[in-house]
Amino acid sequence: MAREPKIYQKLRRISQTTGWPETFFTDLTNYDRRDLQNIEEGDRLIWMLRRCGTTLAKCPKTLVRLGLKNGDSYAGIQQRVQFNADWVKANHDEYILRRKEAGAKFYRIDVGQHQRGTVQQITPAEALALMNYDFKAVHNLYIETTEQLSAQRYA
Repeated sequence: MAREPKIYQKLRRISQTTGWPETFFTDLTNYDRRDLQNIEEGDRLIWMLRRCGTTLAKCPKTLVRLGLKNGDSYAGIQQRVQFNADWVKANHDEYILRRKEAGAKFYRIDVGQHQRGTVQQITPAEALALMNYDFKAVHNLYIETTEQLSAQRYA
């Protein structure tokens, strides 16, 4: 039985099917590929595919986990969450609201085991909703994830 392709392979296939990106192809082949090497089961990402490149944004829960794993400060984690949310919103506003031609496609990535998982096209509004966390919610995720990581260390 053939194994399910890795997420990166799925993104390459989508890129080949759409013919996008037409420029800045290294966004996918270098940057997205590198970022996908640090994902773990349970992570969630938003991938934005445009004619002129791609962007891979991490959802808040993933950013909190990565920040704690890297020893980042709470303020640093908050900044990353805000930056990723702003980046998805900027892509939405620029490529969906301001342009008349099709300018971006949004995909939700749910990571499973061994860098495999689901890649599903979603609406721009769904992408915004996945990134729309207030700082109280981020704080709660931070506490929850800290407790989970502590329990794993001492188990």
